[in-house]
Amino acid sequence: GTRPLPEADSSMRIAYFAHVNGGSRSGVFHKIAGQAEQWRTEGHIVRVFVLTRDDAAHWQWALGAEVCRYDRVLSRMTAMTKLVRAMRRFHPKVVYLRQDLFYPQMLCFPAHAALIVEVNTDDLYEYALGRRIRAFSNARTRDIMLRRARGLVFVTAELSLRPTFRNYPGRHGVVTNGIRLEAYPTFPAPASEHPRLVFIGTAGQPWHGVDKLVTLAVMRRDWRFDIVGMRDETHSS
Repeated sequence: GTRPLPEADSSMRIAYFAHVNGGSRSGVFHKIAGQAEQWRTEGHIVRVFVLTRDDAAHWQWALGAEVCRYDRVLSRMTAMTKLVRAMRRFHPKVVYLRQDLFYPQMLCFPAHAALIVEVNTDDLYEYALGRRIRAFSNARTRDIMLRRARGLVFVTAELSLRPTFRNYPGRHGVVTNGIRLEAYPTFPAPASEHPRLVFIGTAGQPWHGVDKLVTLAVMRRDWRFDIVGMRDETHSS
């Protein structure tokens, strides 16, 4: 059986550990900020630990994060060492890790803390689209953290069912990406009789749900679909 998760209480210490590049306007930045805010609202003590090439001030001003910057491979390893040490000094009860390539320093995560891994992509599939050495390294080391995790949090149900995650022992759950609706203005519905829908996704990643758009388009042929981020297939043979 799997090891139990720690009992939730009003003073649970959560370390959110992430390797993120993309700046303060990225969706990942706002997602992490939203997650940390929600956990704090529920009474937990949350500290965000970020490894990045970005300007550290964005993370520190918005989230009060512990940030370690890098610019090269060697400086990345040094920064990772400093970040893990800072996280250990926080004495977390839970380490919430945004899945990334494995770094040896991750073996020094606090042994007493429950490790939860957030899975945003099929890493084997996605890394295979890029550099071979990176894909090879990930394929050989991904098990180290995934098998240690007491829980895996997937952003889609389809991703949770991928064969590449099927045999890991931790509890599996699905928590989809979202936004704070109250932070955005509400506009009246368009007067057009034919709705127009916009979908944003990434090519080559079927768990983003493009197949559902095809099904919906067959059912609603008078609707218009704008698909952003996919390859233009209109001229393919």
